[in-house]
Amino acid sequence: MMSELRPGQSVIFDASTTVLEVARAIAAAPISLTAVTNSLAIAQILATVPGVRLVMLGGTCKPGSLTLVGQPGENFLRTIHADVAILGTHAITGDMLTETSLEVAAMKQAMIAAARRVVVLADNSKFTTPNFCTICRLADIHQIITDDGIDQANLSNLRTLDVNVRVVRVSRSGSSIERS
Repeated sequence: MMSELRPGQSVIFDASTTVLEVARAIAAAPISLTAVTNSLAIAQILATVPGVRLVMLGGTCKPGSLTLVGQPGENFLRTIHADVAILGTHAITGDMLTETSLEVAAMKQAMIAAARRVVVLADNSKFTTPNFCTICRLADIHQIITDDGIDQANLSNLRTLDVNVRVVRVSRSGSSIERS
């Protein structure tokens, strides 16, 4: 994912554990950008990175997590035009992304609408039955980045749906290496 980010870009970081890893990678190899997030965990990491201008979305802290949802964050997203949104999802099923919470899905929908390019990070375990509510259709995103543990039937389905998919090889230490 880091290879796709450019200095000076505005990037929306969704509150997900996979996207948190992108924030950690930015902390390890700083890049100047404007970061917008609804994640207190991601904000804590990016706030210390030289060259990162951090914008926190307001909202209510979702019980049991470090995720802000609702207003004023959703309304604020309607006023910005980010270069990239990086999102996680609870499930990818057929041609849709789904989530466990209406409030989280609504925040992700606002993020998608606020970005010119949408990248979804989803490890192979996310290709499963749908969760409670729909975030969007695959046609609403620009790329899915997943690991090489993805089932070939799921990969074929994505390619049949004309989704831009990048598969990365995951090493035993947990770091990822791009596969061509």
